[in-house]
Amino acid sequence: MGIGLLCWNLYLTYNVMHTPSNENESHVQKTDEGITIVQNTLNGYTTDLTKTVSNVSSSLVTIQGEELYQTGMIYAVDQEGVYVVSAYANVKDKDGLLVRFDNGMEYVASLVGFDEMSDICVLHVVPDFSCTKMSIGDSDLVKHGEYTIALGSKYKNTEAGFVSFGVVSKTAQVEVQKEDASWILSTLRSDVKGHDCFIGGPLVNLSGQMIGMVTSFEEDGFVSAVVSDEFVLIVDQLIETGSVHRGYLGAIVGDMQEVAVYQKSAMNIPLDQTSGLLVYDVLHGDVLKYGDVILKVDNKDMLAVDDLREILYEYKSEDELEFVVLREGSEVRLTVVLDD
Repeated sequence: MGIGLLCWNLYLTYNVMHTPSNENESHVQKTDEGITIVQNTLNGYTTDLTKTVSNVSSSLVTIQGEELYQTGMIYAVDQEGVYVVSAYANVKDKDGLLVRFDNGMEYVASLVGFDEMSDICVLHVVPDFSCTKMSIGDSDLVKHGEYTIALGSKYKNTEAGFVSFGVVSKTAQVEVQKEDASWILSTLRSDVKGHDCFIGGPLVNLSGQMIGMVTSFEEDGFVSAVVSDEFVLIVDQLIETGSVHRGYLGAIVGDMQEVAVYQKSAMNIPLDQTSGLLVYDVLHGDVLKYGDVILKVDNKDMLAVDDLREILYEYKSEDELEFVVLREGSEVRLTVVLDD
C-alpha cells in the first residue's frame, strides 16, 4: 500500500515537472540562521477551468451598437448564416447593430425576433467563415452547489473578456409580468460575480455546456440566468416564427423525485409516490390546488418539469388542457383553461 502510494506520487510529480507548456521558476533564499528556503512557482499551468474557457470563447460574440457593447453567443449555424442570441433589453430600439466575432471580424446583424418575458432576442448574421456554435447542456440535471462559469465576450481595446467562477446557489421559478401578460420563468442563480459584460452571455458547467443565459445580476452580486431547457424552446420559436407563444398555467411545480419523505407525509401524499409534478404554489386560477400531484397533461405522463414546460410552449392563451392529478389520495380529472 505504502509503496504503491509512493510510486503514484512520483508519477504525478514527474508529469507536472515535465509538462512542456509549463514553466517553473525557483527562488532560493537563505535565512540568518543559515536555513535555505526554496520556493517553486509553476507558471502557465492549465486547469479544467482554463480549458473550458478557451473552448467556449470561440462561440462568444460581441453585440455592438449605439452606446451598446454586449455579450452574445452563437446558437445555430446553417446555409443561410449564423443565429446569435443575446439579451433583448439593451438591444431594443438600437439601429445599426454589429456582431463582432472572436476572430475580430465584424458584420451587420438583423433582428429576427425577441421575447420580453425572458429578455431573449435572436440576431441573424452572414459571415464568410465557419463558426462554432455553443454547446447546450441539460439544465434539468443541474444540482445545487455545481460549479459554474460566467463568460463575457472580448473587449475590443484589450482583446480579453471577463470570466467569473462560482456555484449554482439556487434554482427557481419566477413570475414575470409584462403589461397584461404573465409567465413563470425557470431560472438559475449563481454566486459568480455579477458584471454588465455577462448579460446576454452563457453560464456554463465545467464541460463547457451552456446551462443558462445570464439576464441580470442582483445587488448582492448573484447573477440570474434563464435555464437552458427553456432557453432552447424560446429561441427555436423565435427562429421559426419571430415571436413566442405560450400558455400561462399560473402554478409553481417541482419534480416529485425531489420531494422528501417528510414533505410527502405533511401533504398526505403516499410515501411511495415518485412520479408526477408537485404543485407548490398557485399564483393564478382556482382549478389546481396546493399539494396536488400532476400525473398527466393532455394524456402525456409528467415525469419532469420539462415535460409540462414543453406542452405549455405548444399552446397559447385560452386553450384548454386536460389534467389528471392526485389529490388527497385519489386521481381527479380537471380541465384547465390557460391564461396569457
